[in-house]
Amino acid sequence: MNLLLVDDEAFALEALEHAINWKSLGIDQVFTCGNIKTARQICQESDIQIMICDIEMPNGTGLDLAKWLSENYPDLLILFLTCHSDFSFAKEAISCRAFAYLLKPFDIEEISQAVKEAVQQSRNRQKLNRSLFASQPPERLLASEHFCNWSAVPIRTAMLTIFSGMPPETASFLIRMPTMFPVCFTLARFRLKIRILACSLTV
Repeated sequence: MNLLLVDDEAFALEALEHAINWKSLGIDQVFTCGNIKTARQICQESDIQIMICDIEMPNGTGLDLAKWLSENYPDLLILFLTCHSDFSFAKEAISCRAFAYLLKPFDIEEISQAVKEAVQQSRNRQKLNRSLFASQPPERLLASEHFCNWSAVPIRTAMLTIFSGMPPETASFLIRMPTMFPVCFTLARFRLKIRILACSLTV
């Protein structure tokens, strides 16, 4: 399970990264960055399950990032770590479906407990998703609300072409992982080559 730390204060970011034994909490890899632009890029390129994020940062707030994540990666759990104790910030964080709202200066035990609970919830979600999706055909998965934000009609059409004939459990795994799309297209090209070869042999 992977975790992303987002804070524009380099000292606070480094302190948080090294102050906690993440492995003991079930975290395999920790990513760090200082702005929401880089955070978005990391989420697009890596499989992030949990994020700990500051709120006020230059060039975009943690709340802006949370809204983007809720639209594009709804299963990613967000823990806010901020110096703002004002209820208005907490209220907006709740509206962004924040998993936890923690205050600076950070408490190691408090963060550790929150992350441990987030890890457990993320694992429970993954188990539930696997049980729900494994038996669903690709066309139903791609038409579901879960994929409405990134699977535009042309993409769904292409995906259906690629996944046709695959076992449902294989297709559902690939569909749930946008980072696997390059693999999907490689498989599609390979299948097309096989079909062309088969046609040439029958002529």
